[in-house]
Amino acid sequence: VKSQWPEGWLKFMGIFGWRRAGALLEYTSIAPEEIEKRIISAVLDIIREENLLGAARTVGALITASLAELRGRFGRYYRVHGLGSMVAMEIIDPATGEANAALARDLQEVAFSRGLLLLTCGQGANVIRFLPPLTIARQELLAGMALIGDSLSAILDKSGKEN
Repeated sequence: VKSQWPEGWLKFMGIFGWRRAGALLEYTSIAPEEIEKRIISAVLDIIREENLLGAARTVGALITASLAELRGRFGRYYRVHGLGSMVAMEIIDPATGEANAALARDLQEVAFSRGLLLLTCGQGANVIRFLPPLTIARQELLAGMALIGDSLSAILDKSGKEN
């Protein structure tokens, strides 16, 4: 017997919680198309009620501003890409502009030793991806960004390269 529930309903319940989702699915006699409409409507309500778009813009602006502030010391070593709160720091060799996976890996390791977990990604394994929770406190985010600056400084000082 094939279920009449939309494929995405379990994901929705996992993300938004059983209580909130359960209110949408009170009666099993509701047509699957109607359930999908209710789920989509509930997701859009949450996005509006919790101002998730505004939070994404705020978090992204803080990350971008922090990276711009570090640009004076380390700007030759990275490029910034992103939209909203999904920001990436592409680590490059300042002489060639090519991917610098070794520096990205070193940054990840040094930052981790200081209590900051960074995700490297990209074809060249040279991209640090920032995607913090939209509920992150401003001071927590700024402290993490300061750790990135401290970590870069420690790496470049140790290697004898100029900052």
